[in-house]
Amino acid sequence: MLFFAKTDNKEYQIEVRENSIEWEVSINEVKTNNKEVFRLSKKDYQQFGEVISFLFNHRSYLIDIVNQGDDYTVFTKGSHKTIQLLTEERMLHNKLAGIGSGEGDTNIQSGMPGKIVEIRVKTGNSVKEGDLLLIIEAMKMENEIRASSSGKIKKIHVTEGQNVETGTLLLSIEAQS
Repeated sequence: MLFFAKTDNKEYQIEVRENSIEWEVSINEVKTNNKEVFRLSKKDYQQFGEVISFLFNHRSYLIDIVNQGDDYTVFTKGSHKTIQLLTEERMLHNKLAGIGSGEGDTNIQSGMPGKIVEIRVKTGNSVKEGDLLLIIEAMKMENEIRASSSGKIKKIHVTEGQNVETGTLLLSIEAQS
């Protein structure tokens, strides 16, 4: 199956081939044509709802994925990254519907239940990708939520002290051109 992904202002073409014992994942960065191939064993993979556990290169990984439309936010070890992931059919649909190719607003969601400890931005603030937006306390740990793209804070949907669930909309960032 063929996918197209965008993150950190980079575009990738991803091809996934599956057989009975593993997935072969080819990732090609479009601009540089740099291609890498990875093999993931099915015996070292488990999925529990939105949480995935797997072994890769003798290291254990536990990730949580929150989906909103074409955007997937992947949380692991206190950090996160938002990736726009499209199939060939979805890309064609978006083009025919006049939907932009990644330009526009970005919605930041909670990847875990917790309590909003501190909000570091205000509506109207300009932010760059990677800037600290807010801190959520979950399981007695403070987790920093950072901007996945540059833009202007369009709306803050939560308040300090508020309890949130997984998938709660935290804030919206308006893309700046």
